[in-house]
Amino acid sequence: MWPANVTGDSSDELLVVDSATVEPRDQSLLAIGSTAAFPAGTFGSHGTVAGATDSLHMWVSLKRSDSLFLYDLYNRIATFVTTGLDVDRATPGWDGGIGQVAVADLDADGRAEAIVRVGSGWDRAPRGLIALDWQTGREVGRFDCGPGPTAFTLSDINNDGRDEIVFGSWAPANGNDANGLSDSFTYAIALNDSLKPVWIQRLGHYSSEVVVAPGRRLRGSSSFLVACEVGNSVENRKSDSIWLLDPTDGRRLRGTSSGRFNTAFEMVDDERLGSLVVTAGTDDTIRAYDSSLKLVAKTRVTGLAKGIVDMRAGRFTGGRGQELAVSTGSSMIVIMDSRLRRLAEVGVGGTQLLRTARHGGHDRLLAGARMTPNWSLHEMRVVPFLNRGVTLGLVLPAFVLLLLVLATSMVYFRYRQTSDIRAVVRGLTGQAGIVDLDHRGRVRRSNPKARELLGGDTLPAGPLARMVTAALAEPAGSLPRELPVVLPDGKAVLARAARVRSGVMLTLEDISAVEYLKRVSAWVPVAQKLAHDIKNPLTAISLTLQRLEKTAGPDSQRNVDSMKDDIDRLKKMADGFMRLTKIEPPQLHPLEVNDVVRNAIGKFDAVLPEGIAVVVDLAVGLPPIGLDRDQMAVAFSNIIENSISAMDDAGTLTVSSSLSDDGNRIAVVFRDTGKGIPERYLGRVFEPYFTLKPGGTGLGLAITKRIVEDHKGAIALESKEGEGTTVTIVLPVAGTEGA
Repeated sequence: MWPANVTGDSSDELLVVDSATVEPRDQSLLAIGSTAAFPAGTFGSHGTVAGATDSLHMWVSLKRSDSLFLYDLYNRIATFVTTGLDVDRATPGWDGGIGQVAVADLDADGRAEAIVRVGSGWDRAPRGLIALDWQTGREVGRFDCGPGPTAFTLSDINNDGRDEIVFGSWAPANGNDANGLSDSFTYAIALNDSLKPVWIQRLGHYSSEVVVAPGRRLRGSSSFLVACEVGNSVENRKSDSIWLLDPTDGRRLRGTSSGRFNTAFEMVDDERLGSLVVTAGTDDTIRAYDSSLKLVAKTRVTGLAKGIVDMRAGRFTGGRGQELAVSTGSSMIVIMDSRLRRLAEVGVGGTQLLRTARHGGHDRLLAGARMTPNWSLHEMRVVPFLNRGVTLGLVLPAFVLLLLVLATSMVYFRYRQTSDIRAVVRGLTGQAGIVDLDHRGRVRRSNPKARELLGGDTLPAGPLARMVTAALAEPAGSLPRELPVVLPDGKAVLARAARVRSGVMLTLEDISAVEYLKRVSAWVPVAQKLAHDIKNPLTAISLTLQRLEKTAGPDSQRNVDSMKDDIDRLKKMADGFMRLTKIEPPQLHPLEVNDVVRNAIGKFDAVLPEGIAVVVDLAVGLPPIGLDRDQMAVAFSNIIENSISAMDDAGTLTVSSSLSDDGNRIAVVFRDTGKGIPERYLGRVFEPYFTLKPGGTGLGLAITKRIVEDHKGAIALESKEGEGTTVTIVLPVAGTEGA
């Protein structure tokens, strides 16, 4: 089934091809013209393409006795294209066919040409492109390839006012050479309007296929060329590559590899970045690269490593921007926006190829298998918050929001319901983050402060997304929902979601400093009173102890020792509590976290029981972290001391470090084989004064948690009674604290 604009309107028709007939239908699958009948099996054994340029030109490709033809469905005329060369005697007949046809006035002489892409499998030849005069059928140009040509595009790559033909090739390595091109290698090729080479660039070798496509930049030069490999691991190939090519001469400008083999490739336009290079990998990951091959987005889609994967760009859900349709080997079609956020999905039977059919102002999807009439047509609809991702728009000038305040205030009977909304948007100066969402929960506008707090273009999943969903379910003018939220980077914000006529107004007020001061101010009076209450009895005990030590006999020495222990315990408690309530922020410097870990472990070498082993497994080459060396040494030492105490002179403490996949976080893990913590106490381990250790102050983990949070990090504790405890500290890499 092939989409083709038969009637010349804004919607495509469908040319339905089976083994012996071709029938034009509308998108309701109703016949709109006569059926063309052919001998049985005409279309069953080779690649067949069909199409139309207007109501006078509709065609289908045929193969008769190893010769290829373009058949005019209106005039019932077969135009000869080429004859195949049957050299693979193991398979009777030539195994080639036509893979693509484009009709355009290539040489700008007022007469249209049909550019035909011819390929063959193990029969080797012919392979290449042939241009025919569309009116007479006369051959006007030909370029023979050794390797098989992949899909071509018409693009004015050298800005000379005429389109060039740009395409890649695949390398079966079965001994074919033409025009100096061996089918043991892959190439990127540009031809002029006479099908003569403008340039040829050799790229890969056997078992790979290269697809070439032009893209556009929003700034600078208007276009660029991308060549993408799609292949497998034959002959010790490790992965596929992507190259940027100079459009004028084909030179390699830049290259990259994801470390996997690609299963599909497509170009998708993005409103902010221009054309994005999108690949599907055998690691079930889709990646998007910008015009400099910088990775800008990736997402996991199950099924990319099995079956046939196909991708098509279009406008499938009626949104403003171009979208991507992906057919996976797991019988699913997934629709994503240009940043790879899921918008819709549908289950289909079996492995599917995709084609796009225009339908008014958007596209529908044709899904089916090659050389079968069992294709289905799909109208895609957005599923709200399918991936809990929304698209941030451009910044709206502050005066537009102020006009919204004035307009709202003019409606007196809605004054009370909208008072909070006016307070939200009044006097936007960048001190509060503002996000304006539509009725579907999609972000239309935001200010720089909002993007700074969110750390990028997306609204994180969790409380914020749920607040927006709940606000959308309420009538316009309802009182705003308010909730303090801790963002993934550790910042605390006061979020307000107010339902307005246009959707939801979400405000984000940074209260990190407020929360910090609240925590500190709540403890300072207690610390002062505690220090005062301890000071007097501690002094009296010390004086008494001094007198007793001078006169104490052997029988009284036990009492003296007991008093010394009490004094030591009180000193530890006072010191620890004052450290907990200390208000000075950490003095951060870029440091190697492994060095701080090793120093903390080294302090216990002299006191480590013989039955306890410390295993150190620190990752090599970790980037620096913003650390206060002294404070973090205290945090690590507190954890190590607890682990040693929990193992009762026998066990293993394993200390490891690692870098996160995105390179923005480093995790330090302390894992002991001690007695563990009962499950009923796990929720209290970070509370001040809570301890299960005889003689403990209950301040060690509370201090550690405070230090880690002041470093914009996170700490987690897992424990199972009788098996041991694991404490994980995650800290941001220097320079990524706000990412």
